[in-house]
Amino acid sequence: MKKKRIRENKNPDADRYIIVHTKDGDHIRAKRTDPFINAQFAEMATETCSAAAKQILIKLKPFTQRMTGRMNVRLSGKMRSAKKITGSYNYSLLNGFELQKDHPLDALYKGIYTIKHDNGKLELAVPINERDVQQHNGIVTGCFFEAVLLTGDAMVHNNLRVEDDRSDLYYFNQKYNATVLFQFIVPDNTPYLLLLKIACMEGNEMAYHSKHYGMKVVEVGL
Repeated sequence: MKKKRIRENKNPDADRYIIVHTKDGDHIRAKRTDPFINAQFAEMATETCSAAAKQILIKLKPFTQRMTGRMNVRLSGKMRSAKKITGSYNYSLLNGFELQKDHPLDALYKGIYTIKHDNGKLELAVPINERDVQQHNGIVTGCFFEAVLLTGDAMVHNNLRVEDDRSDLYYFNQKYNATVLFQFIVPDNTPYLLLLKIACMEGNEMAYHSKHYGMKVVEVGL
């Protein structure tokens, strides 16, 4: 928006505008309550959060194959809401975020995972038995789990890093009682997202339908 120069410090409408004094001279600017200005800032926030969400999803792309849904829209919406609540763009509202809203993690996994911090080490323990893992149909033959640690600030370009680990393959026609332990080192004072994923197999192939996948943010670090 082009700046309106003024003379003799005259404000044409004190209810709508303020006088801004700069080294290049004085000009008037609409107050932040002006709908036009608010719309501009809302558009800027949308673009900023959309770019941040895109960076996150690019890093997670190897783990979201065959998943569906408007991930970018929902993810950027959470980050905009965090800005309104906390005053900054951060991951504070992403704990529990489902990558697939229509196919949440707990539709496939009914177990109770635990997270522990130990001297800079982050541990995610996932108990697995035949009762906790859901087989949606007879076509899928087994499943495996993945833990993904995404570190860095998504608001900064090219600042994100990803580590991951994968469990063994567990077959639905077998009984088992095990705990998969995922461990990561989190750098000090670094924001992060910890995600847990379950994926099903159809023989030697990855399951075709998106309902056979679930992925969720299980912890955030600010």
